[in-house]
Amino acid sequence: MEKEISYEEFEEFIERYFLQSVKEMKDYNDEQNDVESVDQYKSTIDEGMMDNISQIIDGIDDGKIEKIIG
Repeated sequence: MEKEISYEEFEEFIERYFLQSVKEMKDYNDEQNDVESVDQYKSTIDEGMMDNISQIIDGIDDGKIEKIIG
């Protein structure tokens, strides 16, 4: 099994990933001359991140899970 990560490390990763996504979305919006509110950024990116997390979890090999749970 890989090195365990703390909740704080996970939280920091999610924040960095989210803020990176905000920058990418803002750059795209600037090219399109679109303006969005903070709530719109949060909602759009949150939805995308949750979809990505679900896909990652769905893609985890069952054998890895079975190895942990016995």
